[in-house]
Amino acid sequence: LGFSLSLFAIRSVPLRSFAVGAALLSGLFFYDTFFVFATDVMVTVATKIDAPVKLIAPNPPGSPSPAAILGLGDIGVPGLMVAFLARRGDNMEDEGAARKVGCLAYALGLMAAFGANEIRRGQPALLYLVPAVLGSSVLWALNSSGTKGLEDLVSYSESEAEPEA
Repeated sequence: LGFSLSLFAIRSVPLRSFAVGAALLSGLFFYDTFFVFATDVMVTVATKIDAPVKLIAPNPPGSPSPAAILGLGDIGVPGLMVAFLARRGDNMEDEGAARKVGCLAYALGLMAAFGANEIRRGQPALLYLVPAVLGSSVLWALNSSGTKGLEDLVSYSESEAEPEA
């Protein structure tokens, strides 16, 4: 149910510009990192609430915690940026390069988060996902067209779809 909610959110709430997405991800990066490392709020919420707001994956024996917990925001919010990059790439006819870069970056960030969870209990997934997704998109833009590619990425904006009659 939780995974379905995340995918529904990504499909229903389109991100319209890179700048807005980068600001949202950056703010949540600091929020998530602060509340995991400086307080026990996030860990308490993740372990005490029994609602479809998290995904739980068992850890191997000997890990600091019995399971790795991934909040739905850790799926949905970076997923909004990956979906934006995919739509931008489709509009620019890049043969799926943006989609592949975004998905690969998300997967690598998620692997880093789960790997870090093996070392220390209670890791903020956005600490790994945000730099992976934003960093890869910036590097991809720079690599494809230099500073012009980065300017195009930052200035790209989608218009709202016309309401259906």
